[in-house]
Amino acid sequence: MSRAFDPDKNGLSFFSSGTIGFKAQNMQFDTERNIVFNQKGTLYFQNTDVRGTAIGVREPHTNFYIGVSGTRDGELRVTSKTFYNDGNPTYMNIRARFYRGRALIDSSSGSYLYAGSDNGLRVTSRGTNQNNSIIYRPVQASAFQVRSSLSSKENVSKVLESGLSVIEDLEVINFNYIGDNERKIGFAAENSPKIASENKDFVDLSEVVAYLTKAVQELSSELKEVKLENKRIRGDK
Repeated sequence: MSRAFDPDKNGLSFFSSGTIGFKAQNMQFDTERNIVFNQKGTLYFQNTDVRGTAIGVREPHTNFYIGVSGTRDGELRVTSKTFYNDGNPTYMNIRARFYRGRALIDSSSGSYLYAGSDNGLRVTSRGTNQNNSIIYRPVQASAFQVRSSLSSKENVSKVLESGLSVIEDLEVINFNYIGDNERKIGFAAENSPKIASENKDFVDLSEVVAYLTKAVQELSSELKEVKLENKRIRGDK
């Protein structure tokens, strides 16, 4: 059974206990109000084009909105074609240029949240390239752990250079970052090459800690020698 007009509603309605099909080279809906799909199953967009199906906003408009429940913690979920799958959906990837939001949360239990990049991770102000003024921002956490297992390393060797000499050559300065008035103490990367990145823009604090450890070991060894020499001079056994 099908009908094309509902006298209780303004406009045009379609009803069918079977299938309603539209076939056209292009299809356009022009409306000053809402277009609502009320259905209990799934709404499919099928396309034989290898590029898939596209949904977008034409110029001069800019934003595309997808709304979910704001009172019951609704989510936008991207899954395989099995969709909800009785509560066991298969989640798929999302690819975009930027993500602008308030939080990244891994909803899986007992897993890690990964951020993948070929060059590294930078936490900055909203500027992301040389056309914007980039201001680096703090990272706050209960701990910062540097991967240090031998299983991740190769060409391992003992450090023979003096850690104390490296520490003495580091340039320690007072400063504030551009765009931030808080005074800090730190290093001048350009004048501290032993702990600086290849482009001399950053310093590696794990290397600072390693050189400090080496320097303390050297001072400890010297102190032991001085104590032994004092004992010898005093004639202590």
